[in-house]
Amino acid sequence: MSEAAPRSGPGKWRALIQRLERLGFHPSRARGQNFLFDDSLLDAIAAEAQLDVGCAVLEVGPGCGVLTERLAPASASVLAVELDPRLAELTRERTAAWSNVEVLCADALSGKHALAPQIVEWSRRQPRWRLVANLPYSVGTPILVACSRLDHPPEGMLVLLQLELVERIAAVPGSKSWGAVSAKLQLGYDVRQTRRVGPQVFWPRPTVDSALARLTRRAERYSAERTARFDSLVTHLFAQRRKTVRSRLSALPGGRAQAEALCAQLALGDLRPEQLGLDQLLALEAALGQIGAAPPPLGGGPND
Repeated sequence: MSEAAPRSGPGKWRALIQRLERLGFHPSRARGQNFLFDDSLLDAIAAEAQLDVGCAVLEVGPGCGVLTERLAPASASVLAVELDPRLAELTRERTAAWSNVEVLCADALSGKHALAPQIVEWSRRQPRWRLVANLPYSVGTPILVACSRLDHPPEGMLVLLQLELVERIAAVPGSKSWGAVSAKLQLGYDVRQTRRVGPQVFWPRPTVDSALARLTRRAERYSAERTARFDSLVTHLFAQRRKTVRSRLSALPGGRAQAEALCAQLALGDLRPEQLGLDQLLALEAALGQIGAAPPPLGGGPND
């Protein structure tokens, strides 16, 4: 028996869910597929996206297109990237009236950490763009970090994610949630949680709460080379977050003596990685760069 649909309209979502079932589609827990079927919240997300006719939108995981149809009239164009061909076709049908919507049936990620080439090329063609999406839980972190590391990144991101991940990306230094992904995203964006969302508005219902996160691009930008060094550093430090910064630096070429000197120079004492703020992490990255002792480049990508 199918799970009851959220009651945001008389029978509206039940018919859509039954159509998905006739197509043989069943939401995948492994892919983090939880469809947002609530008119009020969909309208609120479209409003909070603060779009205008000069701004393009990337939507990853449009599902049935119920958010896409709200983004299209408020933006220059929408690129909706959907992995499942059945869902991609439903999104095309639902947005057929909008000539500014392109539905790409593809994996948004190329490997674990990089965006698909089609998305990268699309982003370079947009004067301005934003990411607005109910992101599949399974790819939330890599999508956000990969978008933030593009040579032409989004001016903002508004995403619905599981609450735990939103708390991580919006965390402050010294908190238990502060980590590598927090630092990497906050290097380029101001991050805040705008609203908490219960499981009752999704089909199927997840076992955890979700939250809406707004990421607004900071004015200050760093070179791709410095950003890559920063990513390597925080990944190295937080790989063993309970050890002191001195201990983690001792594992780099130069060993303990160099680690002691750097910690004394930057007054880091016996601090652990989770106690370092962005300014301290940037100062450490700069100091390591000056002596050529930065961690080696990341093999997989710039995520946790």
